[in-house]
Amino acid sequence: MESLGTIFSVFIGCLTATLVACLIVHFNGKTVISTIDLVSSLFNRVNKKNNYTVKKWLPIATEREVIILGLVPLAIASLISTSEGNCYHSIPSFLITEAVVFSLFCLNFKQANWNNNLFGRNFLSRNLVVFLLATLWCLVFSIWCFFSFNPAFNAGADRLIINGNADMWFYTRRFAGYNLDNVSFDNSPACAYLQISPKKFSSFIGSILVYFSPTTVFAITLFQGLLSCSLFLSLFGHWHNFIYNGKSLSFKAAILAILWGVTSPLIYWLLITSYASNILFIAIFVLGITAARNICLNRDRYPDFTEAIMLFSFVICVFSFYIVLLPVALFFYLITLIVYQYEQYLTPIYGIKTFAKLMLTAGIAILFCVIFFNHQIALKEVAGNLNIMEGHGKNFVPLNPWSLLQERLNPMPVRRDFGVWFNIVVGTIVSGFILKIIYTQLSILNNKNQSKTFYYKDLIAAALVIVAYVIYLFAYIPLDFTYRLGKFVVSLIYPLAILGLLPTILWYRDSYYHAKSRTFKLIGSGLITLHLVLHLSQMSLSVKPMGKYQLISTKNVNKIDSLTIIKCQKSDPSQKYQKIVGLDLAKQYPDLKINILTEDSAIANYPATDLILRGRDIEIEDDDNDDNIVCAFEIDI
Repeated sequence: MESLGTIFSVFIGCLTATLVACLIVHFNGKTVISTIDLVSSLFNRVNKKNNYTVKKWLPIATEREVIILGLVPLAIASLISTSEGNCYHSIPSFLITEAVVFSLFCLNFKQANWNNNLFGRNFLSRNLVVFLLATLWCLVFSIWCFFSFNPAFNAGADRLIINGNADMWFYTRRFAGYNLDNVSFDNSPACAYLQISPKKFSSFIGSILVYFSPTTVFAITLFQGLLSCSLFLSLFGHWHNFIYNGKSLSFKAAILAILWGVTSPLIYWLLITSYASNILFIAIFVLGITAARNICLNRDRYPDFTEAIMLFSFVICVFSFYIVLLPVALFFYLITLIVYQYEQYLTPIYGIKTFAKLMLTAGIAILFCVIFFNHQIALKEVAGNLNIMEGHGKNFVPLNPWSLLQERLNPMPVRRDFGVWFNIVVGTIVSGFILKIIYTQLSILNNKNQSKTFYYKDLIAAALVIVAYVIYLFAYIPLDFTYRLGKFVVSLIYPLAILGLLPTILWYRDSYYHAKSRTFKLIGSGLITLHLVLHLSQMSLSVKPMGKYQLISTKNVNKIDSLTIIKCQKSDPSQKYQKIVGLDLAKQYPDLKINILTEDSAIANYPATDLILRGRDIEIEDDDNDDNIVCAFEIDI
């Protein structure tokens, strides 16, 4: 019964967080777009363009565009909250931001609620399947969380679904920076750690969940569930009714496709390694790229300013939390705009003007961010990596072309064994085969005078992605360390490949599979089944036990003003459970000053406190006979 309660609490929490976030972002996006429509209408009226037919954006806006525009106010709020060296609390910043958006909504209620599509019947009918998919994901996520870690076999440690990677512990410091004034890490205020990190927006979202959750561990679980559900919906949410070139999946095939997406190993790997900013970036990147494609393919229906507004919004969203990938993301975004309206570049003069407008818009967006949020661009992690003379090995920072060549990171040395060469050879051969097929299809469409169809443009985009993949494969040859290369393919190549996966399957089914013999179909079905089995097997990831704490007594908490919390002596260097304890105590007792230390030996370097709380090591042995340490705290204050 207790197990069902655990699954149910995570499921309800994940679903609630996801739905509330979706409603807030949807409300923001519809309000922003309606406000843009209003300003455009007033501008045309002032300029006396009465005979000019004003195109409205809101009636034809897709959910992708609404979400990107809806994230912008929150992204700006996360940056404003950390401007001028301050760390304003995320909750007041969030409430003020929503109050501003609500004011705009009230001023333009009729337009914002056009055709009752804000939260009316049209909204519910259009998003019913999305709600069902979100419910499915949260259910699978909650079950996965339960079976991934068993406290009974790990000395009762908390269900913290992470591995030995230390990224989540950096997030805990930033959560504290957005929420708490009474907690320090190694005698430095939490705000200082928030200031030096570029991952403001993702930390802003997580800090709100920490504020409203009973414990930090539960908040981290909801944070993982919310981000992973967003990524799942952005990558696979449209697969249930996918139609491409008049071809669609059967009901059975659609169910199998969604199940394949739900069990996508990469999402779980990103979760367990605490690459939260990567998850958020991929979701925004996919939404931005697909929105740009849709706008270009339906250019006559959209207002002239739509393309510039979307580009501007895309830059702000990425700038607010993952600026290290902004140059590469912006490059792919601009390539998308060029590919899907390439006919504008066939005339040299007009093409130059169009390209100049794109670059000007991108430049203005970046200049806006640099001027108003210069504290983000002045970070050492960002500014230092623009220096050609400086080596880079700490983080993935593709801000310059020499970044990969300067990589010096120990965890990811290239092992040029059989597996690497096999992957390069097979990947290159398959890529060459696909490029040959694409070339044939492009030639056929050219002969039929169908070079301006969306199918033709999608083939060009597919060819460019395959070329990028081949370059990625060959980059393994000269590079000695590939941490950045791996992050590059996870963040950019993988989502682009997923976008083209279903059209490729439909094309393969209709062009080859149906015409083959029964034997060929049986072999093909066997390979697909094997792939699914291997796919599902990768969901079982290694969760590392971290720690636990027990609140024995707090009867004397009003008699002390300060507390020092020290990590366990034998715990792994990436195991910093004392931060969880500190956050929970700091949130529960706002008048208690808490300093969280990484090393016991450092206590002599800092001012004395009224009480010192040390963790206790509990050694456990797992199935692989590896020794693990659970860091336990018994709190009696």
